[in-house]
Amino acid sequence: MTHWLEWILIWASCRLPDRQGAWVEDLRHEAQHIPNGFQRQRFLWSGVQAAIGELLRVYLGPRRLGQLLFALAGFMACSGLLAASFRVDEKIIRSAILFLLLLYAAVAILAVLNLKLMKRFTLSCSLCLLVVWMILGIPSFLPLDLPLKFLRALSLEASGVMMGLFIGGNYLAWLESPDHA
Repeated sequence: MTHWLEWILIWASCRLPDRQGAWVEDLRHEAQHIPNGFQRQRFLWSGVQAAIGELLRVYLGPRRLGQLLFALAGFMACSGLLAASFRVDEKIIRSAILFLLLLYAAVAILAVLNLKLMKRFTLSCSLCLLVVWMILGIPSFLPLDLPLKFLRALSLEASGVMMGLFIGGNYLAWLESPDHA
C-alpha cells in the first residue's frame, strides 16, 4: 500500500506546476523518516489527499469543482427520489416525488451549465414551493382525500433544499470573483 501511495504522490508532483509540486517531493522525503507500517501509510494518505485537492484546485478551480459537486449531489438526490417513487403506492405522492425529481434534475443540469440561471431557478422554485405550502394549509377548497400533511411537509422541505442550493450558488459565484477582496 505504501508503494501505491508513493506512486500517486510521484504522479501528482509531475502533474502540478514546478513551483507547486515541490512540497509533494518534500512530503515523500519526510515519509522516509517515519517507521514502516500504519503510521507511514497514514502520513502518505494525508499527502495524497492534499495533492489530489491541489490538482483539482489548479486544473478545475474551486468554482468549477463546486459546480460539479452540485451536479453530483443533484444526481444522487434524483436517484434517491426515483428509488423512493417506486416504493410508493399512492399516485398523488408518487407524482409529487417525481415532480421534485424533475426540479432537482434541472438544478443539477443548470449547476454545470450556468450558475447564474441555477441561482435564479432555485430562488424561484423555493418561493413557489413556499406558496404551495401556504395554499395546502388552506382547507376550504382542497379535496379532503389528499395527503395534505405529507404534501405540505414535502413542499416545505423542498423549499428549504432549494434555498440551500441558492445560498451555495451565491457562494460559488462569489468564490472566484475579485469583488470580495
